[in-house]
Amino acid sequence: MSQPIKYLKMLIDSFLNALGLKKTLNSSLRYHDWISEKEKTLYESMQINTRATQKISIVVVLESVQNFEQINKTILSILEQVSPNWELLISVRNIPKELQYIEDKRVRLIQRKNEACFYISANEAAQQAQGSLLTFLKEGDQLSTYAVASLNECKDEDDSLKTIISDEDYLNSNNERCDPFFKPDWNPDYLTNYNYFSQAVAYDRKLFIDLCGFNFKVNDPYHDLALRATDLLDDGQIGHISKILFHLKQHHKGEIYRTQFDIHEPVPLVTVIIPTKDQLELLKTCLDGLFNNTNYENIEIIVIDNQSQQSETLEYLIELEINQKIRILRYDKPFNYSEMNNIAVRGAKGSLLCFLNNDISMIKKDWLTEMVSQAIRPEIGCVGAKLLYPDGTIQHAGVILGLKGYASHAHKGFEGVAKGYFNRLQVVHNVSAVTAACMVVRKEVFESVGGFDATNLKVAYNDVDLCLKVREAGYRNLFTPHAQLIHHESKSRGKKRSKEQQKQLRAESAYLLEKWGEGLFSDPAYNKNLTLLKEDFSLGFDRINK
Repeated sequence: MSQPIKYLKMLIDSFLNALGLKKTLNSSLRYHDWISEKEKTLYESMQINTRATQKISIVVVLESVQNFEQINKTILSILEQVSPNWELLISVRNIPKELQYIEDKRVRLIQRKNEACFYISANEAAQQAQGSLLTFLKEGDQLSTYAVASLNECKDEDDSLKTIISDEDYLNSNNERCDPFFKPDWNPDYLTNYNYFSQAVAYDRKLFIDLCGFNFKVNDPYHDLALRATDLLDDGQIGHISKILFHLKQHHKGEIYRTQFDIHEPVPLVTVIIPTKDQLELLKTCLDGLFNNTNYENIEIIVIDNQSQQSETLEYLIELEINQKIRILRYDKPFNYSEMNNIAVRGAKGSLLCFLNNDISMIKKDWLTEMVSQAIRPEIGCVGAKLLYPDGTIQHAGVILGLKGYASHAHKGFEGVAKGYFNRLQVVHNVSAVTAACMVVRKEVFESVGGFDATNLKVAYNDVDLCLKVREAGYRNLFTPHAQLIHHESKSRGKKRSKEQQKQLRAESAYLLEKWGEGLFSDPAYNKNLTLLKEDFSLGFDRINK
């Protein structure tokens, strides 16, 4: 199915939903419907390689043998794998009689001499593993029937992989699957601030041994191991299988962290660029926030006047020029967001650029300090903020590619204090793109990719295109929830579009799709099992059989 037809079908589905003529994705279709409709298609397409060269070592640590019903479910989930290329190492203090009758030669019982915690026992068992990949289960956890086959397939396709994560869900008290966690691909900042790997991960056995396994002395040994392992690897050595391979008995309750980065002296100059046309009160509020509600002081401001007509605005702009920190750039042409900002950048004195809409107002003084501290990291490209509507709900928390046809904002409409999908509204994480309504990027990075596209993207999607160029150049774009501002979206240009504006939007949308193609529908910071119709990370029934 071609992308334009695919997009048309999504629009029709969305329209039918709005009319109540199609099932609502979130309510009437539940997770078990997704399992039967979507997951089935994922596995039907698999070619099971019974001669795979990779063996998967599965370590199960039994800390108690009181609840053998749970233990049995864990073991059966391994014995029922469609791929035979596995070994099971069961670490246990006292071997119960029920385990003595397992005749499968791939199962080995490792009797511990002493009582030990899960992590010490897992490390000891791992020393006896023979597989190329190593993964760990607790009693009650289960593997998908296709887990070993999927890991084998992934490893056979790319033998350089040293760490492979998968999606996961949880088992309730009735042993029913619930609460799926569909993860992004390798996302370094997400992992730094929250253990999104959880337990659904397989490590190269040699890597695990070289790292001395789990460190049982830390608060979260799984998180600690993930950080130590990935710190030694290149991005290409960390894989992700977008399938639920692990069914965990206990919900992962990883802590969230805030990693802060110092801004060393001399503090870099930031050029804040604000396009405006009349709307005097908006501009005044924005500038007042920069001078009185921003604690980052080393800034210069370029106000781009795009053909303001009102006398009070023109008088105010003249008054602003008295301020040595403010320059007025007059852009006397029809609105072209990309061109006017590119011109402003050429005159910018700062090593950092802050693109800022005139309809932004500040909440906390540290917003720019936080964004600068992230943007000066050498590996980081564009940095976006958490933008709220005046009613306190989310307007922007990163951009998801492919959403609503082209790109849209993650978590749009969520409460501003919400945790978001697995804490993504609370922690810094990498995204493919961010809005230029409030974006900080190093000037050298911006210029190295050619800035905004002033020819093909004069009004819409110029920020998305910029971010994709920056990502393509090898930088990571980033969303930080610790920079919060209010965005009075579209007030400065109005919400209604003329026929000419609608025509231009269609043309620019088509250009974006033509330029980036399939990349717009496979966002590595999202998951192909999640919807492209809504911003709420709900299940992707719209993507079945696509």
